[in-house]
Amino acid sequence: MQPIHIVAIIVRLFAIGLFIFSIERVAMLFLPAPLGAEYFVYYMAAFTGLFGAVILWNFPTLVSKKIIPLEPDSLTHEKLSLKDWYRLSFVILGVFLLLKSISDLFYWLTLSIYSSKSNSLFKFTAENKASIITTFFELAIAVLLIFSARYLITLIQSTKVKT
Repeated sequence: MQPIHIVAIIVRLFAIGLFIFSIERVAMLFLPAPLGAEYFVYYMAAFTGLFGAVILWNFPTLVSKKIIPLEPDSLTHEKLSLKDWYRLSFVILGVFLLLKSISDLFYWLTLSIYSSKSNSLFKFTAENKASIITTFFELAIAVLLIFSARYLITLIQSTKVKT
């Protein structure tokens, strides 16, 4: 199995997680109380998650080829090299962190909608604002881990201690 196939499996697992998460968010549509226009962004994000999950489920190898480009030496090996394992590890960690940060973004989006109402009892504290900033950093790190794994591997290999 080549690294692209493993990443395609990871992409499909991410699609399943994103679909389940988005379904939970879309379920608010079926509440008996009418929801205001301020929820438009929330629903667009939820339906975008559903659409993204369907696209990722149907085209996982296309996505995995963009994340891990084919290298000529990876096609000749039966076993994965250490470099391939590093890359796969970074992508797996990045996908996990991406799913976590997306769910946190939905959480903060929901709280900001609730807090924007005039009769809301919720107010953002300094701790909440710090958590929002942390979520954006997690999102940036996830994207960095997924799309620049090759450069991180080069950095790791250049700093190895020789024994």
